[in-house]
Order: sequence, then C-alpha cells, then structure tokens
Amino acid sequence: MKIGRIRKYFSYILILNIFLITLFFSFSAMAQVFPVDSEPVMDLNKIREELDKRRQALDKREVDLNEREMQLNALQSSIVEREKSIFSIRVQVDEKLKELEGAKDVQIDRLVELYSSTKPKQAANILVNTDISTTSSIFRKMKPATAGKILNEMGKIDPEYASKLTDLLHPKINPTLIIR
Repeated sequence: MKIGRIRKYFSYILILNIFLITLFFSFSAMAQVFPVDSEPVMDLNKIREELDKRRQALDKREVDLNEREMQLNALQSSIVEREKSIFSIRVQVDEKLKELEGAKDVQIDRLVELYSSTKPKQAANILVNTDISTTSSIFRKMKPATAGKILNEMGKIDPEYASKLTDLLHPKINPTLIIR
C-alpha cells in the first residue's frame, strides 16, 4: 500500500516535470520566432522552488498517512481483541444458561412428583396461584390422567386460568380446507 502511494506521487511529479519541460521548450521556440527584449516569462529557479515545496508537502502528507495507518491498525487489533473477549463471555453465558435450565428441569421434575402424589383438589388450589408458565411446564411432564384430574379441579376454582393453561398446553389449530 505504501509503495502504491509512492508510485502515485512520483507519477504526478513526473507528469508535472514533463509538462514543465514541454512548457519551457515551447516558450524557447516562441522566443526564437517572436523575439522579445524583456526578461523571460518564467524563471526556472521559481519553478524548482515550487516543485520542492510541493514535494515537501507530499512527503509531509505521506508521513501523516503512515501515522494514520498505524493508528487504524492499532484500532483494528483492539477491536479483534474485544471480539474475542465478547465471544468468550458469550460462551460462558451460554454455559450458565444451560446449567440454569438443567436446574430448572430438576425443580420441575420434583414439582411433578410432588403434585402427582397430592390430591387433585389440593394441587389445583396451589397451582391456580402459580405462574402459568411454570404450571404449564409441570403439566407437560405429568401423566395425562393426573394432569386431567388436576385441570378438572382447576376449572372449578378458576375457569379462566384453566382455559389459559389449556391454550398454552394445546394451541388452537386453524383448520384449512384442502381441495383436490
């Protein structure tokens, strides 16, 4: 990338030199055809000074660009390090979530055993006051006969809760007409 920029600058300088040489010779030829008693229009020393100023400006710009490139490279490596850190944190979070899900499953299994051995009316009284998502998790793991008895008792206590629970356990299916 640095070499490409240097070539680019040198090509600009070369084109400028060719232009100036062409200009110089065209003025020399015109001076022979149309002699003028006054001093030459362009002074070669002034042109060299101008070219030196431009070359210095280009060199300064190249130094600035190199500094910026180093800063960008440093930022890029910093971003890569942060991405690695975020990825490792994400892996740790995923592992913790799996552990929590496993612990939740163990707790749900214990609750299933507990409510399965409890009388349906007593279990219904307790589960009606429990979070519906927890209750649905418990019902999904229960034997259908036991869950049905408890749900029957729930319907007597709080029919709206029992209806919502039924919807969670078995979402409504929209029938479609199949034409052959």
